[in-house]
Amino acid sequence: MLSRVAATPQKRPHPERRNSLAVWQEGFTQDDVAKALQTAPLEPPMAEALREAQKSCQAIWICSDANTFFIETILQAHDLRDVITGVITCVACPREPARGSS
Repeated sequence: MLSRVAATPQKRPHPERRNSLAVWQEGFTQDDVAKALQTAPLEPPMAEALREAQKSCQAIWICSDANTFFIETILQAHDLRDVITGVITCVACPREPARGSS
């Protein structure tokens, strides 16, 4: 007979909700994270709207709880960094732990 625990599927955290240490422990590097962020989709109308706002001299600020590394990587991947006036966010940058540490 299966126990209740065995019959209940184990839930893994959603990949975007895992903390940095868990990602590093799985063998991913900061470069791997950057490559994944570079594939983050951005709707073409959104990019166009940002570029049009910049052309009309509008200041465009991003205010987010995501860290700077994530935002900057995504903006650069979509050639939008020069469109954004500034970013207000957590200045954290994911860092890989030293190899051999846990």
